[in-house]
Amino acid sequence: MNKKLRPRTTVTFEELRHALEQCKLNISQDAFDQFCKRVHSSTQIFLEIDEPKLIAKELREINKIAKKPDYTLLNVIGNASRGTIALLEDLGPLPPMPSANDEAGIKAYAKDIRERIIIEVSKSSDRVRSHLTGPSIKGRPTKARIDILVSFVAAAYVAATGMGFRRKWDSEELPFHSILDAVFELLFLDASVDEAIGRLIEQCPD
Repeated sequence: MNKKLRPRTTVTFEELRHALEQCKLNISQDAFDQFCKRVHSSTQIFLEIDEPKLIAKELREINKIAKKPDYTLLNVIGNASRGTIALLEDLGPLPPMPSANDEAGIKAYAKDIRERIIIEVSKSSDRVRSHLTGPSIKGRPTKARIDILVSFVAAAYVAATGMGFRRKWDSEELPFHSILDAVFELLFLDASVDEAIGRLIEQCPD
């Protein structure tokens, strides 16, 4: 990667699709177009978001309430920041909010929300852990923004392939690394793909 190049501020869908063509064999033909759309959406979120700590806080609160949902979930999402709403709508527009006294509707709404923000990653060959998508609050803001990007590309990858991901051992080739390499190169990001994946995995609870 050329370190002299400044990170890009815009990326078109056509540019993103072309960059991911080299990874196409890792994803079924039927899933590839949708995968590209989700990754492009992730890059747009990455380019627009500048408050990762706020987003991480809001996502944790939303996830906590959604586990045992009540009407307060509607208030929290209704008052969420633009960046958090953008992350929640990565899979598509949010469903209509149920009324505050519709317990069944709130439970269904909470289930939909959690499906949008929880992904699974492989910690080892025989373990899979859940991970709350979004940014880590550790490190500098630049790293936190990259963590948002990696988290959502990871969610797109898991959805498209049904596979998890992990850090590299020695010089082995891993599909998810290849995909992130292509995205980082397209955005001119001077950052380690493996370290970014490591930060994502560290966020997974035991």
